[in-house]
Amino acid sequence: MAQVKLVYIIDVGSQDPSNFLAKVSNVRYNDGTVEALGFDFVGDVTTVVTLPEGDRIRHEITLETNAQGDTMWPTAEEIKNATRNIFNQSYELGVPALVAAEEPVVL
Repeated sequence: MAQVKLVYIIDVGSQDPSNFLAKVSNVRYNDGTVEALGFDFVGDVTTVVTLPEGDRIRHEITLETNAQGDTMWPTAEEIKNATRNIFNQSYELGVPALVAAEEPVVL
């Protein structure tokens, strides 16, 4: 089993990011896609962070391969390719903000 950390930085512009924490936390990204790709959710943390360009929301999701995923994605590079930008559409539909996905990190 391998874990991968996905980090999304959400810029809500001039609005108070703390007002969006619940909205970001409730984005419906668990539509069966993750399980079909051979991953299970093992972590989900949403926080407000201060970056040089201002306050942003940081949403960190940790996935772990299951037996199917270990077979489908045997290397770290394949795991990154399978999960890169996986939730972008969910954010676009669920949060009126600019969302940037960081490169997945295999742990």
